[in-house]
Amino acid sequence: MFARNHPISMLARMAFFAEKPQNLQSSRYLVLYSAIALLLATATMAVVQSFYENLYLAFLQIATFGLVVWIVLRLAGKANRWPQTATALFGTTCIIRCLSYLPVKLTWDYYEPSQSAFFWVSFVALPFGIWNLCVSAFILKEAMEISATKAFFVVLGIALLVSFIVLNLFGFNVTQLPDSQ
Repeated sequence: MFARNHPISMLARMAFFAEKPQNLQSSRYLVLYSAIALLLATATMAVVQSFYENLYLAFLQIATFGLVVWIVLRLAGKANRWPQTATALFGTTCIIRCLSYLPVKLTWDYYEPSQSAFFWVSFVALPFGIWNLCVSAFILKEAMEISATKAFFVVLGIALLVSFIVLNLFGFNVTQLPDSQ
């Protein structure tokens, strides 16, 4: 379908640790395309909020994540690697999010909106989240030339910081759902 050196093929292989981010073409367009793909995947595949609330939240997360990654790379003296790194992070996250959609959607539909549904959806989504953290750590390990352990903790710190910024500084609130009976 796609040539081996096509960016989508490379991102798919990267999601399975079979391709390195430095093999991607360094292009601002690829950063933009991967960010838009992630934005649309996040906004359309979310199961809790409306499309526009999901779009707003996804935009805040992606923009904040991209900025924090740029700052981390800048502090590490590797800011010139941001286009490839951001493309790899956004693209692989988009792929993993798309792969997680069906199990999450089926779980959400089975339990209907309730506190129980949040628990089971979180349980089903957890392995995909861990996978995404590991892939992101792999990407940052290559970009920053650090150990896998350090990269994992950097990615975990970035994820927590982005969550804190989006949830607290932008004031995003999750819609209250009725308690399960």
